[in-house]
Amino acid sequence: MLLDNPLLPSYQTDKLCHSFDMLKSVGFKTEEIKEVLVQEPKIFDHDPRILKKNHINLTKQLGDHQGRIAALAAPNTLIDNSLVTNQKIDYCIMEMLINKTTIAKSKILKCPYILIKTRHKFAYRSGFYKKIDPKNKEGLANNPSISDLFFSSDNIFLSQFKGFSLEDYVVFEEMMMSEEDSFNDEDEEADDKDDQTDEDSDDEKVSKGKKSYSRRK
Repeated sequence: MLLDNPLLPSYQTDKLCHSFDMLKSVGFKTEEIKEVLVQEPKIFDHDPRILKKNHINLTKQLGDHQGRIAALAAPNTLIDNSLVTNQKIDYCIMEMLINKTTIAKSKILKCPYILIKTRHKFAYRSGFYKKIDPKNKEGLANNPSISDLFFSSDNIFLSQFKGFSLEDYVVFEEMMMSEEDSFNDEDEEADDKDDQTDEDSDDEKVSKGKKSYSRRK
């Protein structure tokens, strides 16, 4: 199976071996590794230490067993930014009340975060996705499946609704993307301010150090 991948000849043998050995070192079986590498050949482009770090992050977020299942179901989590992966997991748990076992098995972590958020919000605001009672999980069984929500084309996704067109969805999607961009810009501005504060603080410490040093003279 691994040798059938047409992309493999473009990678050096040592890269293939390092990635294979790293996955084996964290408990993946040989056949599982072959499947992971066939699904996500870009793994070969990444430092094996990054793969291991991301795998550790999955196990911290979902538990050892479910983290391993998530990596097999969505191998992109081994190379994606761990902050983005955690953002998806947090949204699934906090907003959709999906349990960790379902997150791991469902392959939802293959989906971009903005798609998860957009389709869930669209379904919820249209009344198709019912609000779930966090205490007794009432409403969960009546909601559409993860497959119906996230692993279908826009047209098939919209066919589950009445009175909504593709144009309605596109407008909503653009609104959600604009909203997300706005949040990201605010985060970047906050980070810049924090960095500037740190620099000012460091400058102040340096200045005080110089004064203190000159007084000791």
